[in-house]
Amino acid sequence: MRRLSTSLGLLLIMCGCEQPSGVPNSLPSAAEDKTPDTDAPDDEIPEEPDAIVVEPPTQPPREARCGDGFWQPEKRESCDDGNTLDGDGCSSDCAIATCFLPATHRDLQSALDDMSCSAVYLYSGTHDSAGVQLDRDIEIHGVGAGPAMLDGNGADRVLDIRAEYVTLSSLVIKNGYAEQGAGVYFEGGELLLEDVQIRDNRAEGAQAAGAGLFSAAGTVRMLRSEIRDNLVKAEELGRGGGVYAEGGEIFLSEGSTIEDNQVRLTGAGSAVEGWGGGAFLAASTMWLDGDSSLSRNLVRVDGNGPLLAARGGGIALASSALEIAAGGSLIGNRVYVEGMGDLRAEGGGAFLAVPDESDWHEGPSALHMSGAMALDNAAEARAAAPDVNTAANARGGAIFANSRHASELNLRIDAASEISDNRAEASAATPATSTAQGGALYAMGDTCPGTDVVIADSSMTGNMAIADTLAQGGAWFAGTMAYSSSVNFRFLRSTASDNRAQALYGTAEGGAAHIAADASAQQEGLMRGQSRNLSDDDASLSVEITNSTLSTNQSISLSQTHTSRGGGLSITRVGNNIDLDVSLNNATLASNSAMSSGGALDLSAVDPPGNPQVTVRNSLFAYNSAPVGASCATEATHAKLRSAGYNLLDDASACEIIGAGAPLDHLDVEPGVAPLAANGGPTATHALLWFSPALDGGNPEGCMNAAGEPIDGDQCGQPRGDRCDIGAFEH
Repeated sequence: MRRLSTSLGLLLIMCGCEQPSGVPNSLPSAAEDKTPDTDAPDDEIPEEPDAIVVEPPTQPPREARCGDGFWQPEKRESCDDGNTLDGDGCSSDCAIATCFLPATHRDLQSALDDMSCSAVYLYSGTHDSAGVQLDRDIEIHGVGAGPAMLDGNGADRVLDIRAEYVTLSSLVIKNGYAEQGAGVYFEGGELLLEDVQIRDNRAEGAQAAGAGLFSAAGTVRMLRSEIRDNLVKAEELGRGGGVYAEGGEIFLSEGSTIEDNQVRLTGAGSAVEGWGGGAFLAASTMWLDGDSSLSRNLVRVDGNGPLLAARGGGIALASSALEIAAGGSLIGNRVYVEGMGDLRAEGGGAFLAVPDESDWHEGPSALHMSGAMALDNAAEARAAAPDVNTAANARGGAIFANSRHASELNLRIDAASEISDNRAEASAATPATSTAQGGALYAMGDTCPGTDVVIADSSMTGNMAIADTLAQGGAWFAGTMAYSSSVNFRFLRSTASDNRAQALYGTAEGGAAHIAADASAQQEGLMRGQSRNLSDDDASLSVEITNSTLSTNQSISLSQTHTSRGGGLSITRVGNNIDLDVSLNNATLASNSAMSSGGALDLSAVDPPGNPQVTVRNSLFAYNSAPVGASCATEATHAKLRSAGYNLLDDASACEIIGAGAPLDHLDVEPGVAPLAANGGPTATHALLWFSPALDGGNPEGCMNAAGEPIDGDQCGQPRGDRCDIGAFEH
């Protein structure tokens, strides 16, 4: 028995098995566990032999040794993956950290002040870190089973960084408080954030900005990091709830997010303005790569005054650029304004324009979405009382773009991007007024060189412009005013479907899109309250719709005494000093509806010296509906539709068509068009049935765009035949 116990103990040691702490080395035997009978005579109690217990040798504490495969953060090992190859993913596996909190230094500031520390490691837990100053190149890493948290305790900014190269990894930066950069203030150089959260910080004051991160002329790279739940709070001006960047670059990649940040203002000054719930960029650039996003950020403004404005729920760009690559997104962002006065909710997802008082007036702004998404964003304006001097305006549920102050603005959406379920909504009880324009996109030209918009190979679906008084452009609104402004808007190989412009008791125009060349005083005051002599200015608005589909869109007025025009497309010209040029080339307008006139297209003009140039060629109007002009309605005196030939309209009863191509059109015929479906390519289309007169019904010399250039393929990307079909789909 003794030999067996000894052998078993040695076997356990050789196998490397160790007894759990607090557990005896061996269990008692049945005899040891039995309670003796105290009533038995002493001579009847058997005498136990001395127990032989083999104790395992005492193990000395394991020393931290690089590359042994045992990660011991309590011994100041930053990581250990079982080898001695530095830089293989465990970047410090060949060295024991000399700067490891809380083992080697009392706090983070003392470690940063220790010049022997090229890297600082913080064990998981909370580290009081209010007002930490960092003025040299260094790395700060969190290690351990839980997060390493730098906590400002609401007393001061957490990190003030003024260095060339700084890396932060596996950290939580929270509860900072400052007027600017409450979580992190970064000036110059390059900042790398890996697996970092910057959250629950607060910026407050007259110039409150960048509650999470304030970056001045620096480059910030975010990998798998979050800037969230930060707040800018002010009375008259607040910018960048999550991020404020001026003169630098910010890269978001590997699923990084800026989300759930807010700019909140409550005031009654001459101008109360909130910009960029997620981020505000001035003369800067931001990139969003795969699966990175700006999500659920908010700008909210409440108060009374001449101007209350909430701009750029996700991001506001002032002479700046935003690039959103495939997989990137703007989701669930919002601007909301409520009160009395001139109320402006603009750009629920993104706002592109230049502030009046800024120093960046002449710099260009740009937004490019390539295979990206803008979903569920909203711009909302609500009048708090029925005041005659109150106007609630909501523009651009997803994107607001306006060139002004001689700034250039470029917007491009392409490569199967999706712009869906966005909303511009305004409400006000009479005599206050409400206007909603561009459920998804609002594009305006205020000054030269103007605004250039391209939407290609993409979809705009389920967007809404909703107002009590005036609703225009369920999916998009394109407009210009006088003062030498210009807008060029191209809708190419794309689909706008199931969008809606809806007015409660007023006028609705353009279920999918509204195009407005309007030099009236109402439009002149859109962005700034200054006067000018409109009669001396020239402006231009050019819109091209080529190889594209407008389908199942609606223009709705819930009042029987008001109008809804242009279920698919509404075009209006007011004034005599704006050049309006609209062309539809191989377009399909099908199954759109309006409650008054122009089921597919409504064209009106007020007192122009000549006809607005609206030209259609090789285009198809099918199964649209309206009491007046199912396919098209034109205002009798000034507005007429110009045909370049080979169009098909199944109901031309209220559409006055002029031009040399008019005799070549197919009018009042059965179109033979299938329902909207996925027929190949990145967007949905209406296929042609076997008996459709649109088959081979196009120009025998080939399909052309407005510039007279050949259109080689259809909306799906299929080649056109020797004689192309009418509409966006080639059978």
